[in-house]
Amino acid sequence: MNDFFKIISGSTDEAGNNVYTLELNPAHDVFNGHFPGKPVVPGVMTLMMIRKCAEKAKGLGETRISYVKDAKYIAPIKPDGRKVVVKFTIDDTLGIKADVVSEDGEDYTKVRMTLTKEA
Repeated sequence: MNDFFKIISGSTDEAGNNVYTLELNPAHDVFNGHFPGKPVVPGVMTLMMIRKCAEKAKGLGETRISYVKDAKYIAPIKPDGRKVVVKFTIDDTLGIKADVVSEDGEDYTKVRMTLTKEA
């Protein structure tokens, strides 16, 4: 899954949110089966993108998702050339509250989840 997306930029906004801009790889194999001719990002891959951004923002190393409190999928993420923006907060217990949107503001996903550091 290493080449599924690339982090283009990462920063912290004035409200203290981490904001990461991602570029999807439309040629990735995951799109061959999800769905042929009408590709969309699988929900689990959206969670993985959030997890990877949080690892980078906090310098965590490898983690796993230990708990998803809620995940609301508002619109499908399509590999249509638009950048994907992951905006999130992460607390000391590795609890994450994240919004995933397109670069032009279309809401894709809202998630609350918790990570656990890998041993």
